[in-house]
Amino acid sequence: MHRHLFILLLSLFTFCLAQTCDVSRAKALLSTLERKGLLNEVWSLVKDEYIYTDFQGLDWQEARRVYLERVLEVKTNEEFYTTVDQMILELGDDHSVYLSPWSACQEDSYSDEDVAPYEPTVKRLESEPSVLYIDIPSFNIYDADLILDTQLRRVLQRGRVRAVMIDLRHNYGGYLDTAYNVLSTFVRGRLGTEYDLYGETAVRREPGLYYRELRGIPIVVFVDADTHSAAELVAGILAQKRDAIIIGQTSAGNTEIVYPFDFSDGSRLWLATGGFQLDDGTSIEGRGVIPDVVIDKVAEESVYIEAGLEALGLTARAESQ
Repeated sequence: MHRHLFILLLSLFTFCLAQTCDVSRAKALLSTLERKGLLNEVWSLVKDEYIYTDFQGLDWQEARRVYLERVLEVKTNEEFYTTVDQMILELGDDHSVYLSPWSACQEDSYSDEDVAPYEPTVKRLESEPSVLYIDIPSFNIYDADLILDTQLRRVLQRGRVRAVMIDLRHNYGGYLDTAYNVLSTFVRGRLGTEYDLYGETAVRREPGLYYRELRGIPIVVFVDADTHSAAELVAGILAQKRDAIIIGQTSAGNTEIVYPFDFSDGSRLWLATGGFQLDDGTSIEGRGVIPDVVIDKVAEESVYIEAGLEALGLTARAESQ
C-alpha cells in the first residue's frame, strides 16, 4: 500500500492531461532485443546504485535470470513494464519503483490547479491567536518555502507569536531541497548528513526569511503513520534541533533518498540511492519518528490541537477565552 501511495506522491495525485501519455500503450510490442536491453539497463542500475548492497537479501543475479525469461513471454508493452516493475518490487523497499512511459508522462503532466491543494497554509488558532498552525500537506512542490514565506508574512503582521504547530500528517514527502528550505525557517546550520555508496555530504542551511522572528519559539509537530520520507526528516530534525514536541503516531520510517533514471523509451526508474542521518548520527529509516504524546490515528484535528496546547502549557488560557 505504501508503495502505491508513493507513486501517487510522485505524480501529485493527478491524472494525465495529455493524450501523448497513452501513445506507448498502442505501439507494437517492443522487440525481443529492446525488452532484453531495457531489463538489463534497469537491473544494472540497481546493481551499481542501490543503497542496499545486499539487495535486502534478494539474490539479484537470480532475479535477472528469472525476469529475463518472463519479459520474453509478455504479449503487450503494458505487461512488459509491469513485469519489470515486479522485479523492482522484490527489492522490498517502499520507494523504488519502475514506471512505464505513460506513467512517467503522467508524472510530468500537472498544472497549478493540481499543485494548489498541496501548498502549505498558515493561520492563527481561533482559541489561541498567539499560536500559528502551519499545515504542510506535501514537499513535492518546488517553491513550497516561498509559499510558506508569503503566508507567514501575512500572519506575522497581526501580532505576537508564542508557539508554532506544524501539521505533517498524511504528508508523503517529496523534494528534499524543498523540505530543507522549509526547515530554514526554524533551523540554521547543519541539519544532518546525506549518504550514498560514494560517501557522505553534510546538509546545511542558512537562516530563512523569518528565522529571526520564530527563533526560540516552542514548536509542536503532528505526525502519523502516513507521514513519510522528507516529512519524517523535517519532524526528526525539528525534534533534535529545536526540541519540538512530537504528537501523534510513529511515522512510517521510510526515509531513503530516491533518484530518477530515465530511459530512451520514456520509462523511468525511481531508485533508493541514499539515506539520511540526523546530526547525532541516528537514522529514522526503519523506526520512524516516535511521538512524545500519542494520539489515536482517527482523532479529529481539534484533538491534536488540544493536545498541542496542553503540551505547550496553553490549555487553560485557551479554555478561558
